[in-house]
Amino acid sequence: MRPAYLLADTNNTSIKVAKNSGTDRVDLGRSEKTPLEKLPETSERVKVENEVESKVETPVQILRLLEENPKFTLRQVAVEIEKSISLVEKTTAKLVKEGKLRHVGPKKNGKWEVLK
Repeated sequence: MRPAYLLADTNNTSIKVAKNSGTDRVDLGRSEKTPLEKLPETSERVKVENEVESKVETPVQILRLLEENPKFTLRQVAVEIEKSISLVEKTTAKLVKEGKLRHVGPKKNGKWEVLK
């Protein structure tokens, strides 16, 4: 399950941002600025949170998915983990270089092997 980010402007004096993953919630901060003044800073904070999670989770997600479905294409992986094809290609290339993953056989009919 992907975390959800919720922006709420309920009192015209602040923007509240909460990070929600399942039943857990992490408050990302509040501000006394007006919503329009705070929006660029809030957007940047949400972007940073998304990037940090992406860097940590994407390789793990790819390895788990390819271990379960070794015949998946990278496009199928991207769709399953809801990431861009370019991110999946870059991350997969890095995993291959690190010796954690390899492709066996021809491009069209080959399969992925997750290396321990």
